[in-house]
Amino acid sequence: MIIGFCGGTGSGKSVLVKYAYDKLGSNNSSIISLDQYYKDFSYLKFEERCNINFDHPSSIDYELITNQLSELKNGNPVHIPIYSYKKHKRLKKTEISYPKKFILVDGILIFSNKKLLKLFDKKIYIECEKEKRVRRRIKRDIKYRGRTEKEVIDRFEKNIHEMHEKYVKPHIEKVDIIINNDENLKHAKSEIDLIVKNLIN
Repeated sequence: MIIGFCGGTGSGKSVLVKYAYDKLGSNNSSIISLDQYYKDFSYLKFEERCNINFDHPSSIDYELITNQLSELKNGNPVHIPIYSYKKHKRLKKTEISYPKKFILVDGILIFSNKKLLKLFDKKIYIECEKEKRVRRRIKRDIKYRGRTEKEVIDRFEKNIHEMHEKYVKPHIEKVDIIINNDENLKHAKSEIDLIVKNLIN
């Protein structure tokens, strides 16, 4: 079963996906992040790569992720690309992923492609207001992706807000479950508990 977790950047998708993964168990589940499937822009200079709009669907290698999820669903292992956020390019090494009973897919643009959308057996949207998402994104990108606060805020103003309204938020209409993660993470996790319970029963 392929389960998609969508929502704006900073909505808490990764935290809740990891929580679901822990509840389902590593023997039964795996996590696939759409962030690993940015197109290979290594042929561009670093300065050019810095100007790519990574919040637009055109930055995603949908063909590769769709093919690899199909392979996993058919019981075959795949070599997932590894993407460097600091260098803005795909690395030469890959990471092997094996078929599991539950494949959890995390990404802001996972519902923006028709072929990929059809692969999901269950679609979940994590809802969170803009101000909280901005604060969470700043904290994450400074800590894990080598960004400065100014870089993150500039990217929000230049691309992220507009892309969210155009390519992320509208897909809330297509999902099976909506989880609110504005304030109470404990409540959001309780929603995941219910989902997991229904999946394994």
